Amino acid sequence: MRENAQLRARNRALTEHLALAMAEIQRLALEDHRLREQLDARGAVPVLRPRPTRGRHPAG
Repeated sequence: MRENAQLRARNRALTEHLALAMAEIQRLALEDHRLREQLDARGAVPVLRPRPTRGRHPAG
């Protein structure tokens, strides 16, 4: 019985964490969209790509 109560409490905590994480992901997605719109509005902005350094391979 005690284990069951502990599992319920843990499930509640995880559910709350999941809801917070989902809200944060949604907020970040909206911010990303807003920032991309601002970038597009500025016109031709070059895309900067990292240059590989000597003796090292790019990650990927």
